[in-house]
Amino acid sequence: MYSTKRRPNITPVILAGGANSRMGKNKALLKIDNQKIIEIMVQKLERIFDQTVYIVTNQSELYDFLENVIFVEDLVNVDKKNSLVGLYSGLAQIPTDYGFFLPCDMPFVNEGLINYLTGLSKDYDVVVPKIKEYYQPLHGIYHKNCLSPIKHMIDREHYKIIDFFPKVKVGTVGEEIIHRFDPEETSFFNINNKEDYERAKVISNYSRRKANGNYE
Repeated sequence: MYSTKRRPNITPVILAGGANSRMGKNKALLKIDNQKIIEIMVQKLERIFDQTVYIVTNQSELYDFLENVIFVEDLVNVDKKNSLVGLYSGLAQIPTDYGFFLPCDMPFVNEGLINYLTGLSKDYDVVVPKIKEYYQPLHGIYHKNCLSPIKHMIDREHYKIIDFFPKVKVGTVGEEIIHRFDPEETSFFNINNKEDYERAKVISNYSRRKANGNYE
């Protein structure tokens, strides 16, 4: 199994600048098992990566309960918040060549899958999971070589992340390998609305019981 602990050139980055329009409240601050989602994510990423966790947000005061993280703000002002600007801003400000990026509402971090992705990173500018024909761009590794094509898109108000992929070298990890680590694909489960939030609590409860050998 690949180990990110031998790859100090990758910085974990959480994008926490979303509008939260469908949820109606800050998703990162919702609680699962009496712990805020962003706390869960930071703790998991700290166990995987040597580098300090970076958080991209223009409201760092909302997360003053977090310790040993680094906050950075968006480098580009746009009318509508979007993940491409967050990706660009995080990638430009981290101290390493590579960053591993997640949104703040994706709590089921899978160490084995992330380790596998990082093991491929040296050969590509982007490494992302791909399920059927769909990329999972907000669960991926990006090199600073991506900055120029991303900025080119932002300047043209074109914000779909995968549309810059043809300009860089992209490696994908397909379902066969994904299911080796995450057969239920919960790594990519994100919380968009109240129904998703309730389901996340169920998934977390099931995962905890499964880890304890209790399937009832």
